[in-house]
Amino acid sequence: MADLIRDTFKRGKVQLINATSFWLQLRKSLGAKRREVAFDRKEDILRLLEDFEDGATRKVDDNGVEREARPHIPDAWIDSKRRDPQDGKVALVGYETNFNRYFYEYRPPRPLEEIEADIWQVEKEVAAMLEEMRV
Repeated sequence: MADLIRDTFKRGKVQLINATSFWLQLRKSLGAKRREVAFDRKEDILRLLEDFEDGATRKVDDNGVEREARPHIPDAWIDSKRRDPQDGKVALVGYETNFNRYFYEYRPPRPLEEIEADIWQVEKEVAAMLEEMRV
C-alpha cells in the first residue's frame, strides 16, 4: 500500500493506520492467524491511507529521530553512509513500531464485585455440571 503514495509532500513521512477495529474473527484459525480483514474494510483502510492526515485512526510522522531518539540520546544521528541492501536508501528497511504508543486507549478494569460475581456464577455452573454427572 505504501508504494501507492508517491506525492512529493508525503515523501520522507510515515503514516501509521490503526485498523484493529477492521478485522473479523476467523471461524478456524490458519496457524497463528486468527483474524482477517474483509475486502470492503480494505477499501476503508486505503481511503485512510490516501487522506494522509492525523486523526483518531492514523498518525503521520516526518522525523522519528527527533521524537523517538533525541529525548533519550541528545546527540543521536543518522549514519547516511549506511545503506539498506534491499533498497539502497539510508537506514535499514524493517523495524518494529509500537502501535500502542500511538493508539493506546486506557480502559479501566471491571469492578471487583462484578468479577467476583462472575466467578461465583461459574462455580455454580461447574457444580451443577458435576451434579449432573453423578446422576
